[in-house]
Amino acid sequence: YFDHFVCFETERYLRGCASGELVEILKNGLLNAGVAPQQIHSAEGYNEASEILADIAQAEDLIVILIANHNPHDFLPIFRANFARHKI
Repeated sequence: YFDHFVCFETERYLRGCASGELVEILKNGLLNAGVAPQQIHSAEGYNEASEILADIAQAEDLIVILIANHNPHDFLPIFRANFARHKI
């Protein structure tokens, strides 16, 4: 069980869906699973998602980031920059 979910999409995985459609599918799935709306956040891409995470994370929190079919090292600078703003 997680306290917060940040849903976002990348153009690479739209597969014919309109922009924003996959985020709505993810959000609806979480809502149907019983997750409270205030626990679900929407973002436009990795940068905004990591900004949201950095804003809501507290010291000692566990953050799980799922990145499909990408090299996670490509995104480490984004996450490091956004988390560097906070001293948690």
